[in-house]
Amino acid sequence: MNTKKIATLLGTVTATVCLISAMGQAAQAGVLHNGWNYALDSTNDVPLEYGNSDYEIYGMAIKENAGKVYVAFNGNFPLEGRSIYEWGDLFFNFSDLPFIQASQNGNLYAVNFSNDDDTPNGVYGNVNPTKLTKDLEIVYTYEDIGVGTDGRLNLGDLSSTDSYFAPQDNYIAYGFDPAEADWLGNITLFDDENEVQNTLISQLELDLDFFVQGTDQTQGSETFGFSFNRDLLPEGTYIAHVFENCGNDGVAIKTPEPSTMVGLFGLGLTVLGSQISKRRKGNGVSQ
Repeated sequence: MNTKKIATLLGTVTATVCLISAMGQAAQAGVLHNGWNYALDSTNDVPLEYGNSDYEIYGMAIKENAGKVYVAFNGNFPLEGRSIYEWGDLFFNFSDLPFIQASQNGNLYAVNFSNDDDTPNGVYGNVNPTKLTKDLEIVYTYEDIGVGTDGRLNLGDLSSTDSYFAPQDNYIAYGFDPAEADWLGNITLFDDENEVQNTLISQLELDLDFFVQGTDQTQGSETFGFSFNRDLLPEGTYIAHVFENCGNDGVAIKTPEPSTMVGLFGLGLTVLGSQISKRRKGNGVSQ
């Protein structure tokens, strides 16, 4: 078989594996669409007494492209926050440990992206989470997170009752002390409407309507994101999550398990073998 035919068959296998990969991931953690991994949060899980839609997060999406990691958010809570309330930090956990244990073992990374807190924006390692107490007399726990009625989990890929956040009566960690963490690198913010449109939407195919698919909501009024160098974080699967520092809403994203891709690769080899066998028979080559 010549090189051209082998390349054609490999292309067929790659397309098959990619298609099945997208289908498999949609049934597991996150939803793969246009190369973005989406975590779709409940669109009505913010307590009504706090303004409901003004604090709603509709979802988060992450994409790797050309050595960069891109993170995007859609909802009604702006980058600059509302009133005295702000975005917390986006925690990354590459270990197989629950959040608190990973914190105790120094396994957490975080991205500070808020324009209105006192922490320099960037990627940090060895972070120690701090509890949600800023300008508040009470401490919010995971039990205080609202429950949505639109069929989605109340923290995107996870529920606030997930064992990852156990114990549920523990405080919500929204940030970290940069003085006790390791600075790893800068981020680039996409908070201007033109930056969002030209970079996240036009170039990287972020789909805002996808954030509200299957709900009775229109896309959120606020879309922003940021990027950073991929080599600032470890390789492997992870759980990433962020909360508003008022405790009204949050969102978590979980990547698929490596075993899924191993299985798909095995299936791809089976397809390749089948295609080669058919070509040989068609060309009169004995088996």
